Amino acid sequence: MDTATGTATGTATDTERAAQAKQDELLRSVCARVAQLAESSQTGPRVIRMSVSGISVEVEWPEPGQLDTVVAPVAIPDGSGPDPTEESDLHHVCAPTVGRFYHCPNPGARPFVTVGDRVEEGQQVGILEAMKLMMPIHAEVTGIVEEILVPDTASVEFGEPLLAVSPAGGEE
Repeated sequence: MDTATGTATGTATDTERAAQAKQDELLRSVCARVAQLAESSQTGPRVIRMSVSGISVEVEWPEPGQLDTVVAPVAIPDGSGPDPTEESDLHHVCAPTVGRFYHCPNPGARPFVTVGDRVEEGQQVGILEAMKLMMPIHAEVTGIVEEILVPDTASVEFGEPLLAVSPAGGEE
């Protein structure tokens, strides 16, 4: 890898951090607004639409009386480990934001990884395009790629598992 490539990767990492900070800010804003509205009204809000730095979210509640069950907050996957609802030894590499996932560095090129490949922690395994920014996706563990969960060029959501890696030690 040359210096220019290293610089580009560093910039993408900064971009990923900025995107995550924007998502966190939006989530905090929505939670704060819901709390304000719930305190000031007995019925609470029906719809909240918010946008922060180009990232938008909309939350809608059913009409009073239409909800028969209690709705509890759900943890949003942060991409740091397997889905807690699954009992599996697999590690999932997850999308850090919404966007389009690419398996290859450019059309017609060999994919970054295929099923059965050994990956090292920090190795690039794909690209996520979000708002015309190309962000490298890196493996967070050393191991074997067991499954690629998203087709090439597919649109993905924040926290969506992209591929599954069976963790393995650094030795072969």
